[in-house]
Amino acid sequence: MPPLQPAILVGHPWMGRGGSEATAMGALDALQDLAKVTFTTASPVDWDSLNAAYGTRVSPEGITFRPAPRLPGTVSAGSNWSARCGRRGHRGRWRPGAC
Repeated sequence: MPPLQPAILVGHPWMGRGGSEATAMGALDALQDLAKVTFTTASPVDWDSLNAAYGTRVSPEGITFRPAPRLPGTVSAGSNWSARCGRRGHRGRWRPGAC
């Protein structure tokens, strides 16, 4: 009987372009041939763009993708968060419901 292949879940709340995304992509790249890997995030995933940004070779065929629901208060990279929630937009005061 062959050994069981481990099953690993990698999750990231929103795949923008930063350090935590680099870590997620590196983990997916390293694990995709060693385990049954499932990846979940609330953002759209453009594998070609992410691989180019982080120098990885994550294959959509090598992992299972499960879209996650968007979390309340999660701000996408394309939103105008700083204008709504930043100090300049509200004179340094946070307003409930603004973010």
